[in-house]
Amino acid sequence: MISDKSGTTFKNWLIEVGLIFTLGSIWHFLYPWSDGNKLVGYIAPVNESVWEHFKLGYYSVLLISCKDLINGGMSVNNYFLAKSIGIV
Repeated sequence: MISDKSGTTFKNWLIEVGLIFTLGSIWHFLYPWSDGNKLVGYIAPVNESVWEHFKLGYYSVLLISCKDLINGGMSVNNYFLAKSIGIV
């Protein structure tokens, strides 16, 4: 198995990619499900523009990154820099 310093395996990476796709799909419908709540509109796409669809990936990756941080991300050098570059 491929692994890095933090012990994250390729299998875990594939699971996280699946979670990002799943969260992004759920995120797509979050605003209509909330009956147009303005607070939800800050994090979920409000219309079908490209800019609004960037929220799907950004917030999904941000949630997964927070999960990684809790599960030992602080033991990796430059964790925040690497995740920030990865999100961009």
